[in-house]
Amino acid sequence: MAWRGVARQGLARPGLARPGEARQGPQQQSSSGIGRGGARLGRAGRGRGCYDKEKIMAKLATVKLAELVLDWNLYPRHEVDGFQVARLTEAIEAGEDLPPMIVDEKSLRIVDGFHRYHAFLRAKADEVAVEMQRFRSEADVFMHAVALNARHGVPLTPQDQARVLLLGQRLDITRERLAEALAMRPLKVEKIERKLGKLRRGGPLYLKPAIRHYAGREVPKAVVDISEGLGGNTAEFYIRQLLMLLRSGGLNMTEEASGLLDQLAKAIGELKVAA
Repeated sequence: MAWRGVARQGLARPGLARPGEARQGPQQQSSSGIGRGGARLGRAGRGRGCYDKEKIMAKLATVKLAELVLDWNLYPRHEVDGFQVARLTEAIEAGEDLPPMIVDEKSLRIVDGFHRYHAFLRAKADEVAVEMQRFRSEADVFMHAVALNARHGVPLTPQDQARVLLLGQRLDITRERLAEALAMRPLKVEKIERKLGKLRRGGPLYLKPAIRHYAGREVPKAVVDISEGLGGNTAEFYIRQLLMLLRSGGLNMTEEASGLLDQLAKAIGELKVAA
């Protein structure tokens, strides 16, 4: 059964790892090799156009799940999708075959298969099938991860695409190569770059719609600090939503909602004074 991504439905569920430092998976105990939830050999999809397959040495192997390493500094996505993990976990527990994860032979870092890793972890798998590959550089590992994630599984979001550009810049990868890995035209990549803001220290910052007016400008630290918690729409969208609820009488006036409205009124008053 071919497993492909479905439309994104919300953020990763609590308990899933988020981008940060590379880490090794926790040890799973099993008394009998590959038990329920263990991986079976399958066929892994590959991206096209970015790599000469004959130059990438690959072999199938079975490894302990706990030996695999998650390196978030080379992961193209900004988070793991909890819905996809739950979906894959259910498939594993139903006895379905999933393609082997792609792993860097030297470091045992997962190049493609973060969602499958978390699904196997939930299913309490002890050993999993992987496809070991050898890469010439960190840039090659990253480019291969991007090419695969861009062509199968959960579609990359605009924020994921921006993350790819930011990580690619740190690895000195050209815009043209990043566009090829992302399966998009260089002009589209340039358009995404224009939506990036600037940090006082460090590289560019992906700007969500509510703060996109900072494009090309330095983003204040206070705005940077709250950017991760912002939703995917403009500020005007959320204001209109609140106004519709207030004017229709449809807002559930809980104690928390009442307190938040008081904070909103105070913030608006301070904003007017400052203006």
